[in-house]
Amino acid sequence: MIERVMIMKKNEAKSKSSLQSVTNALRVLKLFNETDTYLGISEISRRMKIGKSTAYRLVSTLLNEGFLEQDKENSKYYLGIELLHIGHLVQKRINCLKDAHLYLESLASEVGQTVHLVVLNNDHAMFIDKVQGSNLINMRSSIGMSMPAYKTASGKVLLSHKSDEELNEYIHSVKLTASTEHTITDPAKLEEVIRKARTDGYAMDNEESEEGLSCVSVPLYGFHKQPVAAISISGLTNKIVNNLPEYIDSLKNISAEISKKIGYIE
Repeated sequence: MIERVMIMKKNEAKSKSSLQSVTNALRVLKLFNETDTYLGISEISRRMKIGKSTAYRLVSTLLNEGFLEQDKENSKYYLGIELLHIGHLVQKRINCLKDAHLYLESLASEVGQTVHLVVLNNDHAMFIDKVQGSNLINMRSSIGMSMPAYKTASGKVLLSHKSDEELNEYIHSVKLTASTEHTITDPAKLEEVIRKARTDGYAMDNEESEEGLSCVSVPLYGFHKQPVAAISISGLTNKIVNNLPEYIDSLKNISAEISKKIGYIE
């Protein structure tokens, strides 16, 4: 029994070590920028505060995988061609989502409320597009801004597509703090609300991020039939509540059109 426990602890230590190596490898890549396009082992070691031998192993791994390349003249390293391929995939996704802007304008004009396009960025909902409706309500959201996912309708509807294991990990790791008296700060309640969104196909923000303002959101799907973003309608709570069925129908119709345009096939 003791031997079995020791083996388990040893395997756990190896797992943590592997994860740390992955983290450090990614940190190496983040050292490169427009100013520092070439970096040597000593510079990488100094900036990351790790030994030169460790820095060399990390760089060698990234070199072998094509994420770094080495200059033959000065022996320094620069970002590799493999990152261009990955960047192209990201750019392609962003360009597809940019095509959604005209649809957002159409929806905002139809309902008279503010419409957002949102993506999930780790534990946060990031606003990547916004079209102001005729309501002229001043809300905090702006393009590029991020908010904790659990405080937003779009964040919750995107979280609803996570696996049970991922959702459980999220709920028990995120720190739930209140922005208003309506913000959900109870993990069990949050899980209930997100699971309901999974069933309903839409999620709500009932004055959870800003007093007096509510929001309803549905997901957009990509070619792999997984959500790539969410689209939402935001406005005064009484407007959202009184027109909820119509807004949900409008969102789902627009979502179907945008999803088809970016590659979703039923």
